[in-house]
Amino acid sequence: MEQEKKVTIKEIPLKIKNDNSSNKKTIKDYNNESVFLIILSVVLLFVTIFLIGTILRNDSLKDEAIKITEQPTIDKSNNLFNKWRTQNDSLFIFGSDNKFSWYDNYQVLDNNFYQGTYTYKSNKDAISEMGYTIDDFKKSFPNISNLENVYSLQLKPTYVYKSNLNVTKGHLKENETWWFIIIIDDDGNTSAYNKTLDARYNLKVES
Repeated sequence: MEQEKKVTIKEIPLKIKNDNSSNKKTIKDYNNESVFLIILSVVLLFVTIFLIGTILRNDSLKDEAIKITEQPTIDKSNNLFNKWRTQNDSLFIFGSDNKFSWYDNYQVLDNNFYQGTYTYKSNKDAISEMGYTIDDFKKSFPNISNLENVYSLQLKPTYVYKSNLNVTKGHLKENETWWFIIIIDDDGNTSAYNKTLDARYNLKVES
């Protein structure tokens, strides 16, 4: 009789691996991520609003520039009311509507300019404002027979546009005034004296 075999079942212990990895996220970690995402969203929202505001502001400035760059009205019945190009290629426009423009470059009329209003005197009033008597003026300027071609101007700039931006606030003082003297002689030669800056210009009519 065969001997009965005894079967022994080995117990395999169940090992549970403890995960001590630093990658394991806790509720606190998830809360921190949520706060970060909220802050990031708020920052992105403000950046977006700022960019939209900048774009709208630039568009507004362009519209304003188009409106203000309308040139003064020219009436050539009077010698003063004209476009005057200087020897350094800047440009003055004195309009019959008592508006003026000054452009840094006579070929660029949509950037780098001043605009405003002006008042003027001519003839005896201008000569008196220059500090001359009529006789003294005629002695000093014998080539001017028509005293109507002597002007004393007070320019009040009210708008400055440079590098495609309205920079009026940073470039103009309150009630800023420029004083100019313009003399057109009998040969049509024109000279201007900026008493404010002590600068002299030769002028010629720009078509």
